[in-house]
Amino acid sequence: MQTPTGQHNGEPLDILAVDDTPANLRVLSQALKRWGYRVRPAPNGEIALQAALARCPDLILLDVNMPDMDGYEVCRRLKAIPDLAHVPVIFISALSETLDKVTAFRVGGVDYITKPFELEEVEARVRTHLQLRETRRQLEAVNHELERLVSVRTEQLELANDRLKMLDHAKDEFLHLIAHELRTPLNGILGVAGILFDSFPDDPQVQDLQPVFENAERRLLDILNDALMLSEVEVRPESLAKSPLRIDELMRTLPFSEWQLEGFDQLTPTHLLLADVASLRRALESLMRACRNMAPHRECRAVIQLNDHFELRLVSIETYLDEEVRLRMFEPFAISEIQTAGVHLGLGPALASRILALFDGTISAEQEDDGVTFIIRLPWPGASFTRRS
Repeated sequence: MQTPTGQHNGEPLDILAVDDTPANLRVLSQALKRWGYRVRPAPNGEIALQAALARCPDLILLDVNMPDMDGYEVCRRLKAIPDLAHVPVIFISALSETLDKVTAFRVGGVDYITKPFELEEVEARVRTHLQLRETRRQLEAVNHELERLVSVRTEQLELANDRLKMLDHAKDEFLHLIAHELRTPLNGILGVAGILFDSFPDDPQVQDLQPVFENAERRLLDILNDALMLSEVEVRPESLAKSPLRIDELMRTLPFSEWQLEGFDQLTPTHLLLADVASLRRALESLMRACRNMAPHRECRAVIQLNDHFELRLVSIETYLDEEVRLRMFEPFAISEIQTAGVHLGLGPALASRILALFDGTISAEQEDDGVTFIIRLPWPGASFTRRS
């Protein structure tokens, strides 16, 4: 910011004073030097333009009535030069009509002082406009720095986004590779273990271990199958084509034999969904399995509600999951972080979430009074659907 002595960063501010009257020019120059400014006097418009081009001034004091080229024309030419357009111009003139002042502002002037002038007024206006110019400089510097920072940050975000895409792709490939490559050796291990159990049918200790083995075998195969399906959904979602399917027929194919059922009698052949029947069945089976895994020895309930959308609620009765688990269970790579004692969710919820999203459906897990409830919502064909968390 300009100091009271007319300096900026220790250097005098440069003022170009233009007037064809030597006495006026001398008075202005002496006063400006006394206030601490560096002054360059110019007796006419042509010399003023040359002086401004040679070294850009901080401010110009410009007379209006001059021979050959008046102050208005000088100002027009200054404003047409990009390197000089920002320099504040204060007109000093004996012309005091409103039209004269309007013209001065129209051609680019920032102020107008009428002659005869008071030096105190000149000093005050010069100081004010130099301060305004310095403020604009600082704002421009801040804007340039902000633009630079935004550009740098944008580039960093683009690089980070590219890395995330690469990581996502790598995770999908890894998931598919591991699931596929594990199947062959795992089948060998499971086959040998089955033979060993069959070899000792009368050994009670061996037979006591068989249910544990069969449960672990089932979980391993479920995880592998879900991993393969999940990678297929992530990499080739277009392979799951939508077509009309009857809900009543779909529900009859699901293993609800040991479930409490409510609302199923509402279903008629006219209730249709638009989805891939095999993958939708897989999604619902995965969620049913997750319900069972949360409470293996308790009952589960399935409730159908037909509103402006199809809604299926799968309730694991008398179970509890804290909010973090319920929010993160649909993330495929968070399953190792959200396991709770006695609860093994696996990849089923994540797989179901991905499949339902392909058919414009949603899924959430809510802790309700009677237990943890999976809420599946799917739109009717051709209907708009408001997604709910």
